[in-house]
Amino acid sequence: MNNQTLQVAFKDDSVLLINTHTKILNFVHKKTSNTFPLEAVSNIENKELRRRLKYTEEVLKNIWTAQSDGAHSNPNKDSTQMGNKHNLCRLLNRFSP
Repeated sequence: MNNQTLQVAFKDDSVLLINTHTKILNFVHKKTSNTFPLEAVSNIENKELRRRLKYTEEVLKNIWTAQSDGAHSNPNKDSTQMGNKHNLCRLLNRFSP
């Protein structure tokens, strides 16, 4: 199932939700919830959120690199899935300082 949502839960119970279908980013941190439109990501000033988005980007890149290394042995790899990963990675790149 693919509902186009990425959820990242952190050790301190903070949660990051990115929905590429609704184009909304939610960040729950210390009982406070903030919602941002994805088109405004480069304007986010919340340093804690930016730090966690950068971390999420690095983790996803590592996972996808490992998966793509394994995909060379599987020529039937779903190209749509790979395209969605690429688009999400480009989105997260906007958060880099």
